[in-house]
Amino acid sequence: MIEKALTSSGISLIFLHGLGGCGNDWINWLQSIVPDGSSLILPTAEKSYVDLVECSCNSWFNLYSKDGSNIEELEESAKAVYQIINEEIKNGRDPRNIIVGGFSQGAALALYSVLTYPRKLGGLILLSGWYPAAPKINPDLVKSSYNIHTPTIHCHGTLDTKVDMSLAVQCRSILQSVFTSYQYKEMYGLGHEVNPAVQHSVAIFIKKISRSSGVIKD
Repeated sequence: MIEKALTSSGISLIFLHGLGGCGNDWINWLQSIVPDGSSLILPTAEKSYVDLVECSCNSWFNLYSKDGSNIEELEESAKAVYQIINEEIKNGRDPRNIIVGGFSQGAALALYSVLTYPRKLGGLILLSGWYPAAPKINPDLVKSSYNIHTPTIHCHGTLDTKVDMSLAVQCRSILQSVFTSYQYKEMYGLGHEVNPAVQHSVAIFIKKISRSSGVIKD
C-alpha cells in the first residue's frame, strides 16, 4: 500500500491487479494521476492454482474459462475489498471519496465489490474487465445496488484477445441498462493492456470525481 497522505480531504483509490500480476505493477501508472492528499492502495492477491492457465499464480479467484469463475472465491475476495473500504472510512475518508478499480480479473472483482457494497462510493474504474456471472449481481438484482448512480468508466481494447470484446460488449449492455453515470471507451488498436490514452481518460475521470466532492477546488 502506498499512501501519499492520510487526510479526510483526499481520495482513496483501491486498484486491483490482473491475473498473475501484483499491486506494485501499477504504482507508477497511477501515482501521477491521483490528486495530492490521496491514498493509493494496491493489494496483491495470494498465489493459487488457476484452471484456465493450468498453473499457480497471483489470482483473486479461480477461472475455469474466459467467462467461468469460482463464485465463492470471488465473494471471499470481495469481502477483503470491503475490509479495505471500511478501514478507509474508519480512518476518516468519506465514502464518496473512495474509488475502486481494477484491470482484467481485478476489474471483474472491482465491479462485483462495488455492486455488492452496502454504501454509495465515489467511483468505479474498469479496465479490460468483464461482468462476472454471479447470482448476487444478476441484471435484475443489480438494479437495487447502492452504487448504480456511482460514476463509472469502462475502457476496453478492440484487439484484446485475453478478455474478448464480446465480454466487454456484454458488460456494457448490462451496465448501460442500470447505471446512471456510466461511460464506455472502446480503445481502437489496443490489446490486453493500457496505454497513455487510457491513462489520460482515467486521469480526467478521477479529476472530475475529485472536483465534484470538493477534493480539488478550481
